[in-house]
Amino acid sequence: MNHEARIRRVAILCCHCLRNIAFYRAGWSHGNIRIKKQFWVNANGSFLDTAVLEWCKLFAERDGRHHWRKIVTNHSAFAQGLYAHLRISKKAFENYAKPILRYRNKFVAHLDEERVMHIPNMRLARNSAAYLYDYLLNDPIAKKYLQDVKHSAAQYYAIMYRHAHQEYRRGT
Repeated sequence: MNHEARIRRVAILCCHCLRNIAFYRAGWSHGNIRIKKQFWVNANGSFLDTAVLEWCKLFAERDGRHHWRKIVTNHSAFAQGLYAHLRISKKAFENYAKPILRYRNKFVAHLDEERVMHIPNMRLARNSAAYLYDYLLNDPIAKKYLQDVKHSAAQYYAIMYRHAHQEYRRGT
């Protein structure tokens, strides 16, 4: 896969991650799921699972095809910017990734012997995917391959959240 295609795919994965987190979050209000009908509960859970899968491709699967290291040229500058943006250390980010990977490995990908599912907090996942997406939009090399992009990560997330919120309201 050439560099242009890899950049575009990583940007697409960022959007998939952000969209699914928005759809998942829009399904909750004050700690309660908005619609308790089985279809909506299952759809909401699937949004979370998809967001987890996409985020792991971008940040947790270091040897994977779509990990940020495969497209970012200055790894140390990107990592420093990411950790500063998230207001955490490298070690804290690595620790944050562990329960997301555990959730993916034990419940999404395999459904192992675990009896208790711990839903990961997706705030840092959302913020890290947004940081990577915006980084690509502002990187001189990556930017030329993403000329058709019209929104920042925050704008895209807000649009998707509003859309999902409307759909949840119609589904009641």
